[in-house]
Formats: sequence, C-alpha cells, structure tokens
Amino acid sequence: MTMKVLVAGTGCSSISALRALVQDVARRQDQIILADAQGRRIGQVKAPAAPQTAPVKYWNCKNCGHMAEQTPQLKELSFKWVGPLTSKTSCPNCGSYTLQQAYTESFKAGHFLVVKTHNSIRGKG
Repeated sequence: MTMKVLVAGTGCSSISALRALVQDVARRQDQIILADAQGRRIGQVKAPAAPQTAPVKYWNCKNCGHMAEQTPQLKELSFKWVGPLTSKTSCPNCGSYTLQQAYTESFKAGHFLVVKTHNSIRGKG
C-alpha cells in the first residue's frame, strides 16, 4: 500500500519532528510518498523490514497434547540421566514419561519404554 503525505501543513517545525512523523506512519504503511504544498513529489520512504526471528521449536506430549517451547537445556521435558546409558523425559502436565536406554556407549542403538498415564490432564490447583 502506498500513502501520499503532504509535508506542508503537518505542524512539524523541524526536520527531526517531520522524520519522526514519517517513521511513525511508515510503520503502518508499505511506502510513503512525500509531496510539497503544490503536490510535487519530493521524496519517498519505505517501511522498515520486519525483524527476523528464529523459528520457535515446540515439544508436544502425545498423551495429553501439552505443548511447551523447546529450550536447549530441555527443561520443559524434565530431562535427566537415571543411569550411565539411560535417560528419562517426562511431561509436566500428565506425568507420562519415556525411558531411553542405549545398548552401547556410542548411543547408536537402544530401546525406548513409554509409560502413559490414565489421567489425560492434571488439574491446576
């Protein structure tokens, strides 16, 4: 969307005030065309690009559907080592958990034990 702005008569007494006005309008428009009192084009301003954010990863419990944002420390999974080759992750909402056990120290093979609870949602109280 393009918006045409008349510079004369905006009530801006300085260039910095005009720049602030244009930047405020640019946040809401794709492009602004600046014009003088006679309607002649004197410049244009494009809206700043939206800041790029990293995609957010989520962890989802297959038992109760609880969803939590995944962090590098795996706090939302209650991750902990329960043996030299065995780790445990659990859902903070329903209590279901998974035990992962590797056969060798290379962690290239192993097995999983999934324990699901009957109560699908733990009450908040």
